[in-house]
Amino acid sequence: MEDTIHLKRSKRKDGREYISIIRTYREGKRTLTNTHLSLGYLDPASPDYDEKIAEYLALAEEMEADHLKENVPLTLEFSKRKKVDKKTANRKNVGYAALLDKFFAARARTVVLTAT
Repeated sequence: MEDTIHLKRSKRKDGREYISIIRTYREGKRTLTNTHLSLGYLDPASPDYDEKIAEYLALAEEMEADHLKENVPLTLEFSKRKKVDKKTANRKNVGYAALLDKFFAARARTVVLTAT
């Protein structure tokens, strides 16, 4: 299961439904959920029930699209052939610090390294 945002409809004993937009994601082996937006109760017998559900589904899809735009994988490219001159004043051996800086600045969960 990947990181998704969708509409959750919880049925109550009195017949009403509680509507919320949730995010489902995995951390290790566990599946976790996070409520993004609570929309409240909706009565299935109401005349505008189908319209409201369609409106909420569209809102959930819009939030999913925004979430996907914000969480694209970060791609860094390095050239194996390009050398850094040892006499260059701005040359520093920082190890993985440069990668981690880009990783955390982008709030990425995935880093794709490509050697060119």
